Amino acid sequence: MEDVPLHSMAVSTRWRTILAIGLACGISAATVALEERVREVPDRSRSLPALSEAMQSVARAPHHAPAQAALANALFRNGDFEGAERAAREALLIDPEEADALVVLARCLQTSGRFAAAAEHLKQAADAAPRHPVALRLLAGCMDLNTNRGKAVALTQRFVELNPPEQKLFVDHARQMLKLIKALGSLALSEQPPWDNRPAQLEIPMRLTGQGLFIELMAGDMKQRFLLDTGEESITVRSETAKALGLKSLASLPAVTASGVGQMPIALAPKIQVGGFHVKNVLVSMGAVDVVGPAFFAGYIASLDFQNRRLVLKRQAREASPGPKDLIAAPKGFKRFRFRRLGNLIWVPISSPGEPTALSNRPAWGVFDTGCQYPAAVTLRYLEALRSEPGKGPLALPFRAEVGGAAGGTGRSVVFYALKDFDLVFLGARLSADGSAATKSFGEISKTTEAAMDLMIGWPLIHRAFKSVEIDYQRCILTVQPRTVPLPPSVGAP
Repeated sequence: MEDVPLHSMAVSTRWRTILAIGLACGISAATVALEERVREVPDRSRSLPALSEAMQSVARAPHHAPAQAALANALFRNGDFEGAERAAREALLIDPEEADALVVLARCLQTSGRFAAAAEHLKQAADAAPRHPVALRLLAGCMDLNTNRGKAVALTQRFVELNPPEQKLFVDHARQMLKLIKALGSLALSEQPPWDNRPAQLEIPMRLTGQGLFIELMAGDMKQRFLLDTGEESITVRSETAKALGLKSLASLPAVTASGVGQMPIALAPKIQVGGFHVKNVLVSMGAVDVVGPAFFAGYIASLDFQNRRLVLKRQAREASPGPKDLIAAPKGFKRFRFRRLGNLIWVPISSPGEPTALSNRPAWGVFDTGCQYPAAVTLRYLEALRSEPGKGPLALPFRAEVGGAAGGTGRSVVFYALKDFDLVFLGARLSADGSAATKSFGEISKTTEAAMDLMIGWPLIHRAFKSVEIDYQRCILTVQPRTVPLPPSVGAP
């Protein structure tokens, strides 16, 4: 049975890149039109005062556990997961009950798929500091809502009662989740057949277009085409689809989209299936697009085979977890990489050739996002870092467009920057990412993950780089089949 987390009690990250809606509006045309009036993005790196202050505190008091814990927290928020884990463990050597360090260590363990150990550290943190709001929130998110619903509710209620002002977004989400759970009563959620009765392998036809990947699912008795989006945490249906299925809103949860923080109604779909795979009583968001994430197929390794246009689902070993030999012996012609998992989002290291010193001293992360129609959707944090030294970084050409999101567009336009002369390196591939775009709202994901990402790697680059991508969520492994010669940027998927 699939665990049904309270999105780690985080806000649903529906920002993905339904930048497709109203945003993918002809970058090349906008670029040509604006050649004569280029405005430069400020040449400065984003300040990191919390990290700087924490490093100074540790320098003054290296054996002070709270100082080490504060450093661990600042490193995590800056996306330095290895540094954060080291600092957290250093704090715990000094004081094994340092709650902040236990929480950061748990978060680092979650990003690498070590969920059982993460839950144990969160429990220790809540025992050591019963009023630690983040420990309570994250521990609730580790609970299976079918087998531990009462405990999850109790932890969530304690978090809401604390009502920490700096976590308003999460408190609002938690309050709505409590209402949703109350409306559900004792109903079991996301029920799959017993493990041994599930299909060992499924092959699902997959349609490739310039807008992304699409598969057909049966929602109730209705067959519907869904965008297959690695930037989607679970499943979202359009309001029209929800109406056709007779779905009713049970609650509205805060959602961070490309247009900022909004509300998305949540409904209960009685059954979703494809082939021999089916799930009963599925919580779905209602938004602007029918979209499903590969992680929806819980318990399966998902292979996105672009070459043969099929999604292959292989049943995962029941107790699969990361191990030291996971990256050994990739099939001939394939490469394997670790990724960091925040929720069901796939984070991979990125770089840009000739990048300035500001980026050589910290990790940079891209979210692997087949639902993004730009080559890359770049945060201003990353663009500023790329341009933090004179003569470095891509040319940034401004244009205005409406901001879109899974919950629908806002009707307002904001300034974007179209990037020229921009190369991106990820998962062993180096490709031109000209035509990527940057704007402030692309960094909104950090509000929910509480760690800063730099960009979203979009469908055009993913398709040009690889013939297939296999996602092992349990062990945090990507197995990719590189293209010998990448498709040119102008070639769209048939």
